[in-house]
Amino acid sequence: YRKKEMKKYIVQLVLTCAIVTSGFSQVAKDDFVKINKAYETHSNLSFDMKYEMYKNKTATKVVSVQSGETKLKEGSRYMRIGNVESIDNPNYHVIVDHTDKNITVLGIQKDEDETTVKANESPVDLEKLLGLCKKIEFSQINKSQNCYDLIFPSAEYSEVKLFFNSTTFFIEKMIFY
Repeated sequence: YRKKEMKKYIVQLVLTCAIVTSGFSQVAKDDFVKINKAYETHSNLSFDMKYEMYKNKTATKVVSVQSGETKLKEGSRYMRIGNVESIDNPNYHVIVDHTDKNITVLGIQKDEDETTVKANESPVDLEKLLGLCKKIEFSQINKSQNCYDLIFPSAEYSEVKLFFNSTTFFIEKMIFY
């Protein structure tokens, strides 16, 4: 479950890394703030995803394809990646793994403060991973799309390419190496 959920949290890592790491230009920081704002300002969102897995960085033949979707509505989230679905709201987390035929229901303690809840959302130590972010490169793909290439020298993903719309600042594509 943690590896599958890692993909949704890598976005948080990428955005946090870009904002916090001192080697980034002000333009990169501004762009990542705008990306965060684009998602924060919409309480209702829905998007489809496609995950393509390749043997390595230079391979052109797809090894595996999985579809996914995310729906956000007023503080609640539904997410599906392949055969795993999850529902999160202020009261509970539900994870359904259709392959393993397993349902997990996790309650949220009402006495947890917001900092504790946010810290428990991620299965990885974001502060530790931030230190791994070695370099970030910007490129303009075309008039409506920009890309940041984040390099992680020794992590599960050595490189993450984040493509975003230069007008709306919504993420359009992510490539994990």
